[in-house]
Amino acid sequence: NEPWEFDSVHNAAGIITEFLRCLPEPLLTFQCYDSLLTLAEEIPSNINNVISSTLSDSLRHVVNQCLPTHHAKLLSHLIKLFRNIAEHEKSNKMNESSIATVLGPTLMRLKTASIENEFSIVKKVIGLVRFMIQCGDILFLGKPYRAIFPHLERKDSRS
Repeated sequence: NEPWEFDSVHNAAGIITEFLRCLPEPLLTFQCYDSLLTLAEEIPSNINNVISSTLSDSLRHVVNQCLPTHHAKLLSHLIKLFRNIAEHEKSNKMNESSIATVLGPTLMRLKTASIENEFSIVKKVIGLVRFMIQCGDILFLGKPYRAIFPHLERKDSRS
């Protein structure tokens, strides 16, 4: 009944990571794996803060069409959390790339465990998750997103 206290952000990150590892299927599901990996190949490694509307539209389409609703919901909350963490990089030393490196392979587990291509796939997954963090506001906006999260429509209409 007592609230949890964390000694550091690393404890909280460890709990999130363990939760994601314990899911029966990765948050970014095996059904979406090939589509997401194809998108990841299109993301330039030096994207920094430049957001491609074509890539973000494609990613939004995959998320809306492929992920189960509860996966998309949790993903949106995690991406918001990751963006918030990255905004405090000076105090926590975690930017988008660091977060994607630590949590990307847990969000989207490898479909095959071939050592030959494992490194290149993990690199693409990290790039994809970094891109999701960078374009989170764009990714989770629009009618398809609001259909999944109707409570946001009410908040938006008041502002």
